[in-house]
Amino acid sequence: MLRPEVMRKITIFVHKNDRDILLETLHKTGVLQIRELKKDEASKYLAPALPPEELKTISDYLLRVSRLISIMKIPPQKTSFVQSMFGLDLPEKVKIKHNSKGEVLKLIEAYIKKNEEELIRIEERHAEIAERLDELKGLKEAALIIQGAQLNTILISELRRVKVVAGIIAKQNLPKLREESGKELSISHLMGKSIDKKRELYVLISLSDEYARAVFISKKHGADIIPLDSMPKSSNPKDELDKEERELLKERDELINRIIALRKESFEEAVILREELEILKERDEQNYNLLSSKNFIMLSGWVPKKRVIPLKTRLREEFKGRVVMKVDFPEDNDETPVKLSNPAFIKPYEMITELFSLPKYKDIDPTFIVGPVFIIFAGFMLTDFVYGAMLVILALFLIKRLGKYSSSMKEMGTILLWMGIFAMIFGFLTGSYLGDLPSYLFGISPKSLAIWKDPLSEPLYFLILSFIVALIHLNIGLVIGALEDIRKKDYKTLVKERGTWFLLQLSVLFFFFPKITWLAETLLGIDVLLILVFNGPLGILGMTGFMGDVISYSRLFALALSTAGIALTVNLLSNLVKGVPFVGILIAIPLFIVGHFFSFVMNSLGAFVHSIRLQFVEFFGKFYEGGGEKFTPFKEERLYTEVKRG
Repeated sequence: MLRPEVMRKITIFVHKNDRDILLETLHKTGVLQIRELKKDEASKYLAPALPPEELKTISDYLLRVSRLISIMKIPPQKTSFVQSMFGLDLPEKVKIKHNSKGEVLKLIEAYIKKNEEELIRIEERHAEIAERLDELKGLKEAALIIQGAQLNTILISELRRVKVVAGIIAKQNLPKLREESGKELSISHLMGKSIDKKRELYVLISLSDEYARAVFISKKHGADIIPLDSMPKSSNPKDELDKEERELLKERDELINRIIALRKESFEEAVILREELEILKERDEQNYNLLSSKNFIMLSGWVPKKRVIPLKTRLREEFKGRVVMKVDFPEDNDETPVKLSNPAFIKPYEMITELFSLPKYKDIDPTFIVGPVFIIFAGFMLTDFVYGAMLVILALFLIKRLGKYSSSMKEMGTILLWMGIFAMIFGFLTGSYLGDLPSYLFGISPKSLAIWKDPLSEPLYFLILSFIVALIHLNIGLVIGALEDIRKKDYKTLVKERGTWFLLQLSVLFFFFPKITWLAETLLGIDVLLILVFNGPLGILGMTGFMGDVISYSRLFALALSTAGIALTVNLLSNLVKGVPFVGILIAIPLFIVGHFFSFVMNSLGAFVHSIRLQFVEFFGKFYEGGGEKFTPFKEERLYTEVKRG
């Protein structure tokens, strides 16, 4: 609990023919983090292993089946809140039988052969229809303008020696277009007709050979060209375009219905096969971390000490003795990964430690104190029974509804649950129930309800309490830091970073006892001397830093007061508005609900953030560095499938 799990560096040797079996066994066992072997670990007998030939096939199949899944997701489908939140393709895990690599490849080959051609054809046609429907929107608008200007699209299409450019242009740009087209084109004739106050429909006639030049000049002056070539050759192009649009929409609906039918038949199978391929791909890619000789391969990695013997037993059973596993202690220059080891009731708070940084291997893990202190601090800052109950309800929702899909959600829910419980406890002790709401309902003030004390009535008491808590918390950090310095035999840091602060506090404490002020002065002098020796004259300014850290804990009192103050304000305003004739109660109820919801959200967020700040800045600053690398085992992760046993 106090330190990360003890690690062992292991090296495994197996015959080259057993490579796939080894990787599959390790993948399913999930206790080993494969170590990237360095170049200097190779020799004339060992060289980096090459991935199997199937890796390319697996990657290709994975891309193809992923595309088919995306096609089947074109029609919108109703999904649960959880599915939408986590982006899940399937609502529940599907039980499947174990399949070898060869069996998975046969299954995916059959699936692609059956579904790929039709789905891709549907996708391509669906894209063509979507593109054409977008074109039709512009063409229909243009057709209305052309019909209004009485332009004959049939006649225009029959012209050979001259061509027509039609477009819509800003009124102020039309004279410039007329002038430049007259200069740049051999023959040009421009006509314009007003569409509205700002736009003009124009028709520019030029020689066929100069058509491209006429289009360029038009676009140069900001014209939107009407694609006359795409316009139906009809006296009423708008009706023709409407007819085409209806036919395309009907065809699109037929395609969508076919996709829905295929999705019902084969979507689940596609998702399962995609997950199987992802597992195979991840497994085969680990070949890049192996070393190979003519007859055997070598793999190295990290395993928690307590998992070494079970892993060795599993490998011996799997290979019937055809395996060698060498176990070594981590060396000082190794980048040993870190796996935190805490009891179940502390484990959720590892999230907070990881948010800052994991401890280095063999360093102390602060989670055992960070977790409990965090929820107590956060609960004290919220300090309202009803707000705490609301937080408990939110936490239970995260744990029960979302926890089974995400371990992070379950851990966050657990943290919020205990934060809410402590907010309820402190709210009960201080008589805070939506602030001073009981005084409006029952005529009982928070001070009368408080079993302990009311922050609004006795703020100085809670401010002093915050400073006492600060000194206790900070000194726990200094003691932990001192113990770590002694373990590492870093006595210079022990005196420089911890001893000076202990001396400063003792000297200040002794000044309160007149009979031993001489001792206080002596200790203060020694402290100043040590600071000057280790940090120079500027180090004296650092003495105020410790005072600043203590004062920073006043946020405990300030946020507790803020929660009570905002709740009190919401109650007061709601009560005042209630007195307005006729509509008062109609305004007061929404104001009360929205006001307290806002207060709950902001104060809960504030309590969470400021409690974390006290851990990361003030507390960790006294002893903790972090910088550890997380232990990430080579483990088979299944989101949509569960392999049947037996």
